[in-house]
Amino acid sequence: MDDFVRYDVICLGTGFVECVLGGILSTEGKQVLFVDRERFCGGANGSICSLAELEIKFPQQNSCRPICDEEFAFDLVPKCFVGRDRMVRLLEYIGVDVTQLTQRIHNNYIYIEDKLMPVRPDNLHFLVEGEQVKSLIEFAKSCRVSNGIATYRQTEIDCNESVSKLLRSFKVTSEKSRRYVIHGLGGGGSSSQAQTSGQLIDRIKRFCEGRPHQPTSCHYPRYGLGEMTQQILKCVQKRGGRCMLNRPVSNIQKKRGGYVYLSARDLKAKAPVIVADPSYFPELVKVQGRVVRGIAVLNHPVPNTSKSKSCTIVVPRHNGDSNFTINVFGEDHNMAPKSKFVAYVSAAVQTENPQNEIQAGFNLCGDALAKYTYVTNISKQIDNENEHHIFVSNSFDASADWESVCDDVMRLYQRITGKMFTFLPTKL
Repeated sequence: MDDFVRYDVICLGTGFVECVLGGILSTEGKQVLFVDRERFCGGANGSICSLAELEIKFPQQNSCRPICDEEFAFDLVPKCFVGRDRMVRLLEYIGVDVTQLTQRIHNNYIYIEDKLMPVRPDNLHFLVEGEQVKSLIEFAKSCRVSNGIATYRQTEIDCNESVSKLLRSFKVTSEKSRRYVIHGLGGGGSSSQAQTSGQLIDRIKRFCEGRPHQPTSCHYPRYGLGEMTQQILKCVQKRGGRCMLNRPVSNIQKKRGGYVYLSARDLKAKAPVIVADPSYFPELVKVQGRVVRGIAVLNHPVPNTSKSKSCTIVVPRHNGDSNFTINVFGEDHNMAPKSKFVAYVSAAVQTENPQNEIQAGFNLCGDALAKYTYVTNISKQIDNENEHHIFVSNSFDASADWESVCDDVMRLYQRITGKMFTFLPTKL
């Protein structure tokens, strides 16, 4: 008998995909072990708790020594929750009380033709170039009632015809108004006006399932995303799972009995299934793009946002390929000291000068005490038979919401269990 402790699943890394997937499998009775080489949990979704630590991670950038001693929470990959979207429902399935851990984002905006246009679901008479765009709530409800969108199984052609007809019936004829409605319903996703109608219908469904009685249905964790991953791990540990940090993996062997054997300092464990972030198995992934992200430390609210304590801004790109997004948080989310704000700008890289691509986002934020810019790869697992049962998560894209992350969790869940995850029905 070997001295390796047996688990049903071993997760290498404690990023959001690994934590959520491990939490789901733990909820369904699997014994899950989390192993992370870092001293803190969260992986790419962890929070850096001081400006001094941020400057260590990104040296030789704009220094901000006068406020280095103040407390911040910097998220390297910020993503917002929109209503009761799929990620919220997954977290609730695991046992995480999202409502208690998150704080509403005060205002949402779309930047169209050099103007910040507020997006409010309860806005009954919003004028765009003289067009009266009716309430997004009424628009979403009408879409759902008129086309049975809650259970739609239409072809893309049918979707296109239905959505075009609905936009015309709500007097949404100009491209400017169309972008307002699409991005308003989406809450700041990654796609621009080139959105397929099927994706738009998905957004309408999620909007109907959200909390449209609030001025904005977007919310974000207090103290940053690192707090959310800690809560997931606590739920797993209550079910007998374990989390071991500061354990660099020294050896992984795929051998007898269908198990993968893992050694990490004083840890020896084995499992028939391994889930890992791309950094653990670079030979199993392929780079399929890049994301540029920026962090700006401000001593003022973002201009032209009614002095919002927190806000999101969607900036559609003119080429129709993707947006870039801005998220701003402050004292209200316990992510910055009093009278300070942290602005995050992110975009998919499209040129050889990624830093220049988000400069417009920095410009919208106004003067900054410090700025930090970094570029990361988007890596995805290479398709193979995966005879050793090693499943690698995808890197995070530039989108502002969790939809692509949910897609990845669903992909891995189906490959591991052989079945699709079924969400509990939601009352619309």
